Amino acid sequence: LLGCAAAAPARAEGSPARAVVLAAAAAAGALYFYFFLAITGGIYLNHAVNLSAAGKPPEAAAFMKNSGFYPRAKKYYYSAEINMKNSMPGEALRDIHKFTAKNPGSKPGALLSSIIHYDANDSAAAVEVLDGFLRYYPKDPQVLNNKAKIIFMEGDAERAAGIFRSILEDDPTNSVARSNLAAVYYSMGLEERAREAEEGGARWKQKN
Repeated sequence: LLGCAAAAPARAEGSPARAVVLAAAAAAGALYFYFFLAITGGIYLNHAVNLSAAGKPPEAAAFMKNSGFYPRAKKYYYSAEINMKNSMPGEALRDIHKFTAKNPGSKPGALLSSIIHYDANDSAAAVEVLDGFLRYYPKDPQVLNNKAKIIFMEGDAERAAGIFRSILEDDPTNSVARSNLAAVYYSMGLEERAREAEEGGARWKQKN
């Protein structure tokens, strides 16, 4: 009887240990399943990006739907881009807002968001998005260029020209801003100033 009584505690001590082992195994299984889904989602995401780059947005959208378990926020960026190409502005805006919420300082996010807003006939929101980025990086030439182009397309050529001139004051070698400034001057009928803008880059290079 004493032997039996002594054996009972040993069995009782083994039960918690077994529970810990089972819990650890379950956690490992869940973690493995999560990584499997994440890797699979990443594969679908890469296929979607490649199809979008190849000019096949409908096929890209189909693969994007299966990337839902991919854990990184950049899937929302690519999804927004694909939805924009598929002429689905509502879905594109939803996705880019999710991306920028997680990446508020992202320049690609700000640029894409402004394009989507502009395509949705909301130029004010497009400029507002770029202004939000420029509050942190006030002299970013790419964002300033895009802002000026939107302003020009909305009919304010003089204001757009002012932005392009400000870019060139900081960087006279910026060929994008220079060609854009010349195009604005031509549209205003200021051909002499347009030619000066075009020739200004060459003169600056000669001086330096």
